[in-house]
Amino acid sequence: MIEQGALKANLRRADRRRKLRAYGLIAPLFLFLVAFFLVPIGSVLYFSISNPEVVTMLPRVTAALRDWDGQSIPDEPIFAALAEDVKLGYADRTLPKVSLRLNYEVSGFRSLLMRTGRKAKSMQAPFKEAIIARDKRWSELIYWRTLKGNDSRLTLHYLAQALDLDLQWDGGIQRAPPDKRIYLDNLQRTLWIALVVSLACIVLG
Repeated sequence: MIEQGALKANLRRADRRRKLRAYGLIAPLFLFLVAFFLVPIGSVLYFSISNPEVVTMLPRVTAALRDWDGQSIPDEPIFAALAEDVKLGYADRTLPKVSLRLNYEVSGFRSLLMRTGRKAKSMQAPFKEAIIARDKRWSELIYWRTLKGNDSRLTLHYLAQALDLDLQWDGGIQRAPPDKRIYLDNLQRTLWIALVVSLACIVLG
């Protein structure tokens, strides 16, 4: 009985050693896949939805715009928040980065923010009148809606672009204009070439 128990214990130990050896053989492959496959793909997916620049560098105006309906020019408190953000951003030199980010969506946004930033220090209330007087583009909804559409640290903007779609300021999605639909065509051509090459390799053995 004792010998039988000792035999079972030895078998269990041998089985554990076999499993450990198997895991040891698999571990390098697993680590390779994690380091050179899963981590890069995860990083790409994360950065495809990461959007921290606007809310980090323009925190007051993006927070104030969350309750704005997007149908008319914002009121004085939102303009006051904008004035404070661009003044501080211009002083600490973070305004160029966020203005470049917004310029990806609306051409001319960079020049608008930088021009406003240069004048913000001398502006006084009422800020709505002062800011629009400096640059009348602030009376156009497109710039305010773009700011509102970037009031989160996450965005679907880049993914939508990759699928030839436009992400609207209110969260809606529609097809991009014909002259901007380039990504899906390129993807289709790439997949077609990959399929042809794969079939050719199979046929040629």
